[in-house]
Amino acid sequence: MYVRQSSVFNHNSETLEGFYKRLFAFIDTNEVEKLVYDVRLNGGGNNYNNPPLIKGLLARPNINKRGAFYYIIGRNTFSACQNLTNEIENYTEAIMIGEATAENKNFYGDTSPVVLPKSKIKAYLSFAWWQDMPQWENKDATIPHFGKEMTFDEYRNNEDPVLDLAMKMDIDNVIIDPMDHFTKLFMAGKMEQLAKDTARIVKDPLYAHIPFNKEFNRIGKLLLKQGQYDGALYVYNMTAKLYPDSPEIWKSFGEALQAAGKVDDAKNAFAKAKQLHK
Repeated sequence: MYVRQSSVFNHNSETLEGFYKRLFAFIDTNEVEKLVYDVRLNGGGNNYNNPPLIKGLLARPNINKRGAFYYIIGRNTFSACQNLTNEIENYTEAIMIGEATAENKNFYGDTSPVVLPKSKIKAYLSFAWWQDMPQWENKDATIPHFGKEMTFDEYRNNEDPVLDLAMKMDIDNVIIDPMDHFTKLFMAGKMEQLAKDTARIVKDPLYAHIPFNKEFNRIGKLLLKQGQYDGALYVYNMTAKLYPDSPEIWKSFGEALQAAGKVDDAKNAFAKAKQLHK
């Protein structure tokens, strides 16, 4: 079942609450295996229209589960629809597909008119702070689990590879959260499997939108801060092989080697970082 929502405003002939009642009545009376909810063209509206959707999903575990509910986001998903996306992320089991949203998770919204004193031009400035996420979970955008975008030729030919991916995806054959997968392998000491899966996943187009080099660097720094030198060295050694041309990785690798007392190796890593930085 596919639903495209272009805004979170009420329609002239039907409220969103009325639409959601109709939507869930259909789900309750038909064998719906998969719900795909598309907000790629949703640029905002009214946050107070969101509860009927969230409550309806939470009341239906047959739909609100991994593999049954897909939520498509994109570069035109922002403002009040970012709030909706935050609620979907917080409260549901949705798998997100598409492109990153165009809004911070926490952001200023709503506007008030301001007349510029010199030109007398009327402008509208956002004034209301919307914080749906704890401050340490704020990010520049919501990143989908699986990245996919439409080319111009596909748009011109009325093809939608993003929707096709959502409709055809079988979660038994994919890893939904690669970083969580890597962490579990690391904690279990399954280093051979970790190296194998990492090398494969970082090259998979479905995960091309994930900045793995930055994520690995962050984890390495965290391990180093905790005094887990062996773990940090393993992460940086693996990451340097995956991203051999990254000066940031080699610099961090040098810091980890230096902290572990491997001075000569640290000098070589710093020299590599300096060479690549030119």
